[in-house]
Order: sequence, then C-alpha cells, then structure tokens
Amino acid sequence: MYLSPSATENQTFTLVLRNVRFSVSSFSADPGENLTIVLRNEDPIEHTFTLFMDVNLTDVPLGSGQLPEMVQFNQTHGKVVDIFVPAGQTVTANFTAPTTPGRYTFVCMIYGHWITMNGVLQVGLQAPAQPMGPQIDLIPGMMLVTIVAVLVFAAFYHVRAVRAARRRGPGK
Repeated sequence: MYLSPSATENQTFTLVLRNVRFSVSSFSADPGENLTIVLRNEDPIEHTFTLFMDVNLTDVPLGSGQLPEMVQFNQTHGKVVDIFVPAGQTVTANFTAPTTPGRYTFVCMIYGHWITMNGVLQVGLQAPAQPMGPQIDLIPGMMLVTIVAVLVFAAFYHVRAVRAARRRGPGK
C-alpha cells in the first residue's frame, strides 16, 4: 500500500504497526523536506522503524534465515532515524528527508521482523514503489511451514515403520 502525504507544511505520516507489518510499504517526500512520522504499535510486542541513509539499496538481506547478514547490514549502514516503539504505544518523531532523490529502505530491526516489515521512503519520486522483499502473510506462512513439517515428519516415520516391518519378516 502506498501512503500519500497530508497537505501540511511539515509532512506528517502515520504508520500502524500491526500483525508484524507496517500499514504501508511506501511513502514519499521532497528532498530535504521536514517530516513527522507517527508510529502506532498495535502489536503486543515491540518494533522499530529504522530508515537507512543509503539511497537505492539493492543488497538489503530481507529473506528469512539471514540473521547474521541483516545484523551486520544494520551495523554497517548509517541511519536517517532509528526509532524504538514499545508494545501498544504511539511514538512521534521528526526528521529531515535525505537530499538525494531515490529510494530509502526502512525496516523493523527486531529479530526476523524485517521479513514482513519493510518498505521504502521515496525522495523526489512521484510513482509508488514496488514492495521490497517477500510479502508473506504471517499466519498463512506459519500454517504452511507447520503443514510441511508435519508431512515430512509423517513421511519419515512411515518409512521407518515399513523398514522395521520388512526386517521382522512376513506375518511377524
């Protein structure tokens, strides 16, 4: 979803943090524009809003299972803002948009949240950005992983049972 700025002198954006997702994956600003961001965390867990200062990043390791890579990325890339949002709280922050036009990645840096909580701030660009990284609904994704795990587990034990029956021989 794309968020358009409100018609005020200091652009104000509201992002709702719910179900380990940002309510929008893209918003835009003019280069050097003063911005206010309202982060409303409706989850029972904490989140962050981390906006990296490098423009047009293509190497952000947003895929699953990449904890060391994402932690290292976070430690080696500068940030425009890095805001902690406690569970059930609303935090407001003011910052200045970068002056170089392009796409600036934002994520939640809580372990693994970056997989579903990521997007871009478009500076000096009018068209909405395409979502970055996989856009997987959390609950269906967890259900799919659980079903696959159960099927693999059942297949493994079925093979063991067949082999054991063969070792015992017919009729035993």
